[in-house]
Amino acid sequence: MRDILKTLQENDTCTILYSPKGEQAANNLASALQECDTLKTLNLEGNNISNEMAQRIADYIQQTTPIVGLNFERNAIHERKMQQLIHSLQNDTILTTLNLSNNGIHNKGGRMIVNILPYNQTLLTINLQHNEIGDVVARRLAKSLERNSTLRNIDIGWNKITDEGARYLAGALRKNNSLLTVNLEHNKISSKGVQDLIKVFQDNQ
Repeated sequence: MRDILKTLQENDTCTILYSPKGEQAANNLASALQECDTLKTLNLEGNNISNEMAQRIADYIQQTTPIVGLNFERNAIHERKMQQLIHSLQNDTILTTLNLSNNGIHNKGGRMIVNILPYNQTLLTINLQHNEIGDVVARRLAKSLERNSTLRNIDIGWNKITDEGARYLAGALRKNNSLLTVNLEHNKISSKGVQDLIKVFQDNQ
């Protein structure tokens, strides 16, 4: 743990990719985080973090911390872990970038994420690519975007959104002028749905 703490204190970015060290390494990192007040970006891609680790990270975010970027890609973040994370983000005023791509997130987890947007006015970029999100989440996202004026980029490519979800989003984008990019590639949206979205962006310019 001493080596982890030294690394965290000397750098503003910590990257641990596909760590083979398991639960003990996760616990060591969580403990080291409590001693570090300089970290700005934490990349935990591919570590399949435990419920305990998810809770420790959530606790860390809730503290007075300068962390602005969090990458949880490929961590199998299912319902319990999602609840822990979302609770910490509800009133977070620091984090600007959140990557939850490739986590097998379904509609229930997707709703948890987008439901924080009316309350969190700090997040600028959210990546939800390569999950299992459908029109139910697109509809909830549309409602949340109508009450959010800070989010700039959202990636929901490679999910299960259809023309129905695209219509919800198009309606929200007519009222939200702050969002700059929406990635919807490789969903189940026809050319008609794409044209509806393009027209909204053109009208908003």
